[in-house]
Amino acid sequence: MGKINPHDYREPQFDGPLKNPISNFLHWKRQAGYKYNGEAMMLQEIARLAQYMNCPVDNLSKDFVLQWIEKRPTNTVKTYEMRYCMIRQLGTYMKLHGYDAYIAPQINFKTRKSSFFAPYIFNESELKRFFEEVDSIHPHPQNRWQHLFYPLLYRLLLGCGLRLNEALTLKIKNVKVAHGILSIQEAKFGKARNVPMCRSLTDRCSEYLNLCHGSSTPDDLFFPSPKGGVYSHSGIYFKYRDLLRKAHISYGGRGHGPRIHDFRHTYAVYCLRKWLREKIELENALLYLSIYMGHCDITGTHTYLRLTTKLFPEIIDKTEAYNQNIIPIQENKSYEND
Repeated sequence: MGKINPHDYREPQFDGPLKNPISNFLHWKRQAGYKYNGEAMMLQEIARLAQYMNCPVDNLSKDFVLQWIEKRPTNTVKTYEMRYCMIRQLGTYMKLHGYDAYIAPQINFKTRKSSFFAPYIFNESELKRFFEEVDSIHPHPQNRWQHLFYPLLYRLLLGCGLRLNEALTLKIKNVKVAHGILSIQEAKFGKARNVPMCRSLTDRCSEYLNLCHGSSTPDDLFFPSPKGGVYSHSGIYFKYRDLLRKAHISYGGRGHGPRIHDFRHTYAVYCLRKWLREKIELENALLYLSIYMGHCDITGTHTYLRLTTKLFPEIIDKTEAYNQNIIPIQENKSYEND
């Protein structure tokens, strides 16, 4: 969760029989330091369903919980997990605070997700064709800066391993061209970090600032949409699929990729391949990459080492001396959305 853009966020209003426990639960979470913006929208869905089902006041019944966690055809595995975990957290809170509540059985989602999704790693030919198409974009009457926006956006995703939302919510004050650094504030898990850029990317950011932000303030968005707010993910993805088609890169459909997030995976794999070829000390390299990409811990970064050796078997011998446990015989495909 946490995908709600702060510029689009509106505080939800709760009504119905679960209004009080849900409001108290949200307040409790925020008092503990969690932003809980995207989660608040899901709590609003729970409140509306309880109202629709005419549930008992302040009572999280088993029938209601089972209705909420029923798998819908349009739910991805990740969405289903979020819905399941949310109702369990709410039920646990209500039980602890004297409400009547049914708590759904615990599920080990790590096991369920282990074979769910493997990232798509763009090869060099695909990247060349893709950026040729990106660089051929022309200004449009409804988006006069799109010929500058899209080439820079995708270079930041690939060249810095950014998450899409991290790039779209950058403010001008976060793009420190004098030092070649991006200051990421709207990051996953609420983690802020500084991301150094290469010289060519820094120069592109500087040129973009000069052309597009002559009268902007430091608190303005670096990539404002034509309407002035944050670009919608749906609009970005629609254009992205068109660019894939023009670049003759097959799109497997929702859940099969290549996704925009796969530029981040591609960045990590190419970094590790370069470091392995240069015989960089892997222990330091993995720690650096983990911090640079904003992972919670180094475990998520280890998966890229497995993927690197799978895609580039000519360098696997260079990893054997590092740690046999890092590259197990059985491949782990749980990459998801780090």
